[in-house]
Amino acid sequence: MRPTPTSCSFAILTNQADAGLRLSANYALPFAPKLSIDGSIGNDSAVAANVANTVFVPGQTLYRLCARYQFAIAGKPLTLRFNGANLSSVYRLRPVSSNVYSPTMQRNISIYLTADV
Repeated sequence: MRPTPTSCSFAILTNQADAGLRLSANYALPFAPKLSIDGSIGNDSAVAANVANTVFVPGQTLYRLCARYQFAIAGKPLTLRFNGANLSSVYRLRPVSSNVYSPTMQRNISIYLTADV
C-alpha cells in the first residue's frame, strides 16, 4: 500500500531579482585611528512584479557611505555615526507582492550617537 499525500505545497516567487551584486568595504584611517569609513554598492537586476511575470520593475544600483567616530566623555565610550543611503537618489517602486508596490526612499542621511553603559 502506497502512502497517500495529505498535503501539498508550492511557491511562486515574485519580486526576486535574477541577479544581484554587493560590494562593501570598511576602512580605518591610519592618520585618525578613532575614525573609520565604510560603504557599499549594491546592484539588482529587474524584478518580476506580478505572479505571471508579465510586469517588471527595472534594476537599480544603490550607493551607501558611512563614517564612524569613536570617543569618550567622562570615561564613557561614545560612537558618532553618519549614514548616507541611496546617495544617487534613485526612486523606484519595490514590489511587495503580486501587483502591490512600496516606494523606496530617496536620498537618506542620518546621524546617530550611541553610548556604551
